Order: sequence, then C-alpha cells, then structure tokens
Amino acid sequence: MKQTAAFLLIIFVVALPFFSVPVFSGELAWEELAHWKLKDAKPVAVATSFEKNLAFVLADDGTVHVFSQDGSTVGAIPVGRAATAIAVSVRGDLLYVTEADTKKIRILAVDFLSEFDLTDSPFLGPADAPVVVVDFSDFECPYCAKMPALMEQILEQNPGRIKVVFKHFPLPMHRFAEAAARAAIAANMQGKFWQMHDLLFANQKQLSLAKIIDLAKEAGLDMKRFRKDFDSEAVKKILMRDVMEGRKAGISGTPSLLVNGRKVRQSTLPSLQQRIDEAIMTLSGKK
Repeated sequence: MKQTAAFLLIIFVVALPFFSVPVFSGELAWEELAHWKLKDAKPVAVATSFEKNLAFVLADDGTVHVFSQDGSTVGAIPVGRAATAIAVSVRGDLLYVTEADTKKIRILAVDFLSEFDLTDSPFLGPADAPVVVVDFSDFECPYCAKMPALMEQILEQNPGRIKVVFKHFPLPMHRFAEAAARAAIAANMQGKFWQMHDLLFANQKQLSLAKIIDLAKEAGLDMKRFRKDFDSEAVKKILMRDVMEGRKAGISGTPSLLVNGRKVRQSTLPSLQQRIDEAIMTLSGKK
C-alpha cells in the first residue's frame, strides 16, 4: 500500500508541470491592427465567425453590423433594441441574440448569397429562367440519389420559372465519387450528361473504375474521346471549379441546394418551394 501511494505521488509530481496553469514571464506585446467605426450608433458587443472571417458588431440601435476582416461592410441585421449580447456559430450561419430583460435567447439563420459560374454546367428547364436552383451533388451519396425525383417534382410545380443546375461536390469519404464526377463531365462534353447521371445514380452501390467505363459504354459515348476527356485537364478544371465554389459557399456535405445563391436548409419539396417563392417575390419587388 505504501509502495502504491509512493508510486502515485511520483506520477503526480512528474505530471504536475503538464497540468498546471502556465505562467508567462516578460512583458505583454500588442499592437492595434485596425479599427472600425459605426456611423450612427455605438458598438455594444462583438462576435466573430472563424470560417468566414467575419465580425458581427451589435450596436445600441438594435442592429448587428457585419464586417469582413478588411473592415468593409457585408451587411446589417436588425435584431431590436432589446438585444444585449450576441454570439455567432463557427460557420457564421447562426446568430444568437441575448435579450437580458426578456430572459430570451433568439437564434437567427444568417444567409450569405453565393454566385456561381454556370458555364458548361448541365441544367434542366429554361436557360433564361429567373430562378436558378443549384444542386451540389455526389454520385456515391445515397441522399443525392433521391434528388432527381425531387428536381422533377419542383420543375413540374414551377413550369417556366426555374432551371435546375447540377454542380459536382464529390466527398473524400466516397472512393469513386471523384471518378464518377469526371465521367459525368466527360459525358457532358458529348451532350450526354443526363444519361450518364442517371446510370451513375442507378448503380452507385456498384461503382468502380471498371463499372464507370461500362456505364459510359451503356450511355452510348464515343469511348476513345471519353477516355481522353476523362483524364484531361479541362475536365479536372471544371470539377475543381465546382468544388471550390461549393467550399466558398460554405458547403461541407451533400446534397446541398441553393436558390438564386441562397441556401435551402432542408432538401425537401416544401423547403425548396418556399425558397423559390421567396426568390420570385424578391424579383417581383425589384421590378
């Protein structure tokens, strides 16, 4: 028993430096990197979003002013004069507003509109449709396989008003998702994207490089050209463009839908239709 106690004491003494509160010696150095000034209000509190590098500043006029790290204004969110403190999610998509007097914490969804390069991106619906639904997808994602039926429904519900654009976002966890995306892009170069799209989703549980080649043959592609395009820099460039646009828009999983650059929070028909209705109302108000 004494030996055990002595042994534990030795461990405690040895481990103590690793668990003790660090003490910093010397003088503290600091410098002011920038300063921002509100025009017509006083700052009350500030919170930051690490992923988007944004600063959210609560002012005494009941508005949260959003700044980028260079000090430029991104926008403003009216939260009411009852707000006494704020916090922001890591992604910057949720704003928590504390109201001390009402004993309430409000959670606001924050959307940042994204712009996409739609050049050479396959789409369904009228090319000049006022509302654009962008679908970031992964051919090995089981949830993405349900999106074609949803897109068909939404197009039927909104004839002539929307177009659905397909964007590639293969996830690292899916072994053949990137190869499937490149195959679909190569098929698009021959005007047969949707044929390849349907075959890839229908066979997503059996995907392999050999299977993808078989599906390309089944889609009726010129195989010599397909093999050349599949490994080409042009195809890789399109894929990288889609992935980088998705990351910039804050996308981390699939499927991810956006309507006129605004995220759809749930990949369901009611949620998607709501975003479309909102987009149409916004467009109507601008006329």
